[in-house]
Amino acid sequence: MKGRGLKSGWGSVKSRAARLAALSSLELSMALAMAVALGVALTVAACVGAGPPTAFLAPGVAVPLPKPIGLGYNWRASQLLSIQSHGKSFQMPAEVEVHGGQLTLVGLSAFGTRFWTVRYDGLRIEEERSSALVGLPPPEQVLADVMLVYWPPEAWSAVLPEGWALEDSPAERRLYDAGKRLVVEIQTVKGIPGKAGMGQASEGASEVTIINHVFGYSLRIQTYMSERS
Repeated sequence: MKGRGLKSGWGSVKSRAARLAALSSLELSMALAMAVALGVALTVAACVGAGPPTAFLAPGVAVPLPKPIGLGYNWRASQLLSIQSHGKSFQMPAEVEVHGGQLTLVGLSAFGTRFWTVRYDGLRIEEERSSALVGLPPPEQVLADVMLVYWPPEAWSAVLPEGWALEDSPAERRLYDAGKRLVVEIQTVKGIPGKAGMGQASEGASEVTIINHVFGYSLRIQTYMSERS
């Protein structure tokens, strides 16, 4: 099953990379406001891709996403995602959960209305979103950012291209390409996401900032409630 909402904007590898670099959070904000005002239900369901889902780390560099089970435990959190891209900004309350080998991300309106749901079981991504929403980034790219923060380095080392490295410490995490250029920088702003390293989600509140030097955007993840089992 092919996603109708994804085909036009993100259908090809080339167009997905180009769209990611030019992501307009203003479009998403306006579309979300319209969806809430009209009370539009979740009407679009998509199975993304025929093989294992991939995400771009840089233009022309796509890698398989790590498996949700690679986190090593069940986890759920209430978060606020704030993205800044090319002078524009957008905020989205979200619920994230890892349970039974599945990663689920739910995007909410400021009123608590569910408008975007992404599920990833390690083999495929299923997406549900309001039919009024346009300009959304590919779900695999959003999941990749979340997983870059919380999944352990060994889960990423199994899928990174040769020569790429993910350096991890309790306060920060850095992704380098084969030329030793800094691609992604993740910094702890408040709290310590992991006791042994950033790749372990803690319980309680925390805040991290993701700076993508290649695609030119930043993502702040504020966690208000988090628990693991």
